[in-house]
Amino acid sequence: MGVEDTSIRRGGYPMNTIPIRALVVEEKDGTFQEQELRLEEPARGEALVRVVATGVCHTDQITRHGDMPMPFPAVLGHEGAGIVERVGEGVTEVTAGDKVIIGWPWCGECRNCLDGQPRYCLRTGDALVSGRRFKGERAGTTAYSRDGKPINGHFFGQSSFATYCQHAREGASGDADRAPGPARLRPGNGCRRGAQ
Repeated sequence: MGVEDTSIRRGGYPMNTIPIRALVVEEKDGTFQEQELRLEEPARGEALVRVVATGVCHTDQITRHGDMPMPFPAVLGHEGAGIVERVGEGVTEVTAGDKVIIGWPWCGECRNCLDGQPRYCLRTGDALVSGRRFKGERAGTTAYSRDGKPINGHFFGQSSFATYCQHAREGASGDADRAPGPARLRPGNGCRRGAQ
């Protein structure tokens, strides 16, 4: 799937986008509805991942029912795996063609991240359920849109209930060449919480 000539304007500058299919929840207690959306090409520090598998977790269900503060409409999904299609400027941890298990991002700057405990990042709420990128040059924006209007995404840094997703490099392994098999991005959920 290549980049089309279609662009939208965000923050005063044009963004190239690609078409994707995603499950969108329109409102609290809403159903998952398959829709066509647009997804921006990766920005500096981001990877575009073609999702080939994703799990369904109770967290997706409780978020759909409003138990987590994710704004609607939104694309959920946070247990994705796929293949890197393209990377933005500055990404060296993964390259196009890498098979990845997608983890969630962290700030890398708070006391917990600096102490080697990114699963306890002090910005976890922003990183996981703000519906927007939480850091970087496009912080506060979403890469997802429908009919030119923003759609909340970046759920747990990925929104894997879609054919493609964006992922920040904070979830990428610093030693991708030595990672076994598809584990090129840090695993999420159970592994991030300490499962061995």
